[in-house]
Amino acid sequence: MNNNTYIEKKLAMEQMLREVMGETSTREQLQIETFADALEQIQSAADRDFAVIRLDQKAKLARELRTALHKIDTGSYGICEECEEAIAPRRLDALPFAKLCVHCQENVESHTTHRHQETLLEDAA
Repeated sequence: MNNNTYIEKKLAMEQMLREVMGETSTREQLQIETFADALEQIQSAADRDFAVIRLDQKAKLARELRTALHKIDTGSYGICEECEEAIAPRRLDALPFAKLCVHCQENVESHTTHRHQETLLEDAA
């Protein structure tokens, strides 16, 4: 990748980070309210649970973006953390904060799926 590409990726990721960090409406949904109606109480709890999940996803995305920005600054951006080969530019276009090349990501997902299936079988036994 040339220097302009790194600059473009860095600017795009910085913008994404600002957008993620600027969203505060989800935090407001965490406020606990009491309702007389049991159904409203249950709905409010479900809404809070969903808000927590969204906040967790945003925090994870912010961490991934910061890590990718740090890698650009240190010159290690676009290098697979597993095999240390270059991550394909098309993958980085689609997922600018990718840590693994497609091959290593597939291996991780395959291993995780296999382990999950084993756990399900053990639980069923």
